[in-house]
Amino acid sequence: MFNDSIFDAQNIELLRKKISQANNVVICVHVSPDGDAVGSATGLAAYLRQIGKNVTIIFPNQMPDFLKVVPSSYDHLRYDRSPEASDLMIKAADLIFCLDFNSKSRITDMGDKIAEAKVYKIMIDHHLDPDDLCDLVFSYPEMSSTCELVFRILWTMGEYEKLSFDTCKSLYIGMMTDTGELSYNSNRSEVFTTIAMLIEKGIDRDEVHNELFMNGTESRYRMQGHMLKDNLTLYPEFGAALQTLTKEEFKEYGCIKGDTEGNVNIPLSIKGINFSVFLREDTEKENTIRVSLRSLGDIKCNEISAACFNGGGHARASGGELHCSMEEAVEVFNKALIKFEDMLKAK
Repeated sequence: MFNDSIFDAQNIELLRKKISQANNVVICVHVSPDGDAVGSATGLAAYLRQIGKNVTIIFPNQMPDFLKVVPSSYDHLRYDRSPEASDLMIKAADLIFCLDFNSKSRITDMGDKIAEAKVYKIMIDHHLDPDDLCDLVFSYPEMSSTCELVFRILWTMGEYEKLSFDTCKSLYIGMMTDTGELSYNSNRSEVFTTIAMLIEKGIDRDEVHNELFMNGTESRYRMQGHMLKDNLTLYPEFGAALQTLTKEEFKEYGCIKGDTEGNVNIPLSIKGINFSVFLREDTEKENTIRVSLRSLGDIKCNEISAACFNGGGHARASGGELHCSMEEAVEVFNKALIKFEDMLKAK
């Protein structure tokens, strides 16, 4: 069914030992938690609680509203709102899991507290080039998502039969959101085997689809219409598209966190467009532009993001951050087109 050899047997046994010895576990994920971060955290937490562990999930900041359908996603601390309580839980932990991020910088203000904690740390992630934050690292960029990786680890540990409905639904949601419902990052048979095994646990695929993708706010779609009409620029000579959204526009349409989720993918449905970038002003931080990149074919978003947008990620889906005005960010994008002209124009 699965190739067990992808994991070092000693690492699996070490993981099993550390979990067995732990009583108080902290799980942390990256800033602006997405479905994979929330799903992997709540899925792993449900399993650990099932075997008798005390678990605290800490998010650096707010998760998108639409992810409230993830089981027990409400049961977490937010570091930006409760730093003292979060620090106490980190200090009391005897095991820390770092999920869906590969660098201390990805957990912002709580990064130093996690790094300084004198406790065993385990990273489970599917991004390239993990740093040395953790003692034990499961880094597998070939995986579709961290949720798939968590499932594979638990399966290898022989825990599949024990997995609860909540664990499986959380992991399923994370896989669906991180692959665009299996439309990218999912060209491996093991992805579909994992999905099938989660469905065997009682997951209703249609119900989850409706909860996640058929439950949008009016503000989301009015804002989306505005962006497509007024804020979408095509660069056909590069096969590229750019969308922008200022914080004033975000507020004008009454949007909430998560309403822009997936917008960057829309231009890729236009014939001839293989590279899409979305520049969004942060609503809380001045002179901060959030960058999302998506691509088709052999265009490597992670290379472009690392070189031009202070970011990284996956070949076809990456993110970044700029500290400048929107006008300056657009100029960075224009320069990126020139810098990567050969890649963008390659057939």
